[in-house]
Amino acid sequence: MAAADGMSAIAEFNFSDSSVVKLEISQDEGEATTKKTFPIHEQLLRDASPVLAAALDGHFQESKTKVYVLADTDETTANRLVQWLYCRKFSAWRVEQGSAQDYYSEAFNLYICASKYMIENLLVMIEHALAQTIMDFSTATLTPDDKGQDLPSLEIIKRVYTDTDSSSHIRELLATSYSAHVNPEWYEKESNVAQLAEMPDFTLDIARAFATQKKNSTRVCELHKALNLVECNHRKRPAEAQPWGAPSKRPLHNWNG
Repeated sequence: MAAADGMSAIAEFNFSDSSVVKLEISQDEGEATTKKTFPIHEQLLRDASPVLAAALDGHFQESKTKVYVLADTDETTANRLVQWLYCRKFSAWRVEQGSAQDYYSEAFNLYICASKYMIENLLVMIEHALAQTIMDFSTATLTPDDKGQDLPSLEIIKRVYTDTDSSSHIRELLATSYSAHVNPEWYEKESNVAQLAEMPDFTLDIARAFATQKKNSTRVCELHKALNLVECNHRKRPAEAQPWGAPSKRPLHNWNG
C-alpha cells in the first residue's frame, strides 16, 4: 500500500496480513509515571513513516518487542496520530472565541510529531488546515493590545521553532500569517518587541515575508500556496473589511488527508 494513495489504498488493505504494533507513551500523574499504549497495524506505520519502518526492521529491538515508544508525545497527540493513520481525516472542530489557541496547540503538537517521524502526507494536511484556519480568521487582525486569540500565539510559535527544522514549511506559514494579519502598531508595543527579541529566527522570517511582499506584491504568499490558490486576496481587502481585533466565531475546516 502506497502512502500517497490515501483512503483508497487503506480500503483495499488486508488487515489480517499485518501484525500489530503498540505505540507507547509515558505521562506523569502526580508523583507516578504511567504508560499508555495504542495498538495499530504494523503495515500502516511502515507505509506512513520511513523512520518507524526502519525502527521495525529486524536490526532493532522494536522489531522483536513490537513496541515503539513515542518520546515526548502526549496522549492527545498519540491518539490524533492513530486516528489519522486509519482514517486520514479528523472531524471538524468548532472554535468559540478565545479557544483558537487550544486548536493551534493540538495541531502543532501533531505537526511536530509528524515531522519527527517524517510522515509527509500528514505534514501537508496539517499545513493546509492551518493555512485555511488562519485565512478564516483573516478579518480578526492583531491590534497592539491583542493577546493573539485568533492567530497562533508567540508562545506556541516559539515551541514550534524549537522543535522543527529550519527548512520546515510551517515556519513560512507562521511568518506570513504575522506579516499579513498584524497591525503595524502591534510591532511597536514593548512587550511584543521583547518577545520577538527572544525569537530571532521567527523575527527574521517575518522580515523576509515583509520584504518579499514589498518586492513583488503579486507573488502568491505561503498561506495561499498551501491552499493551492494562484493569487492572494487578504491584502486587497478595503480598510473597512479589516476591523482590527474584530471578534470571530467560525467553524474550523475538516482535516482531510
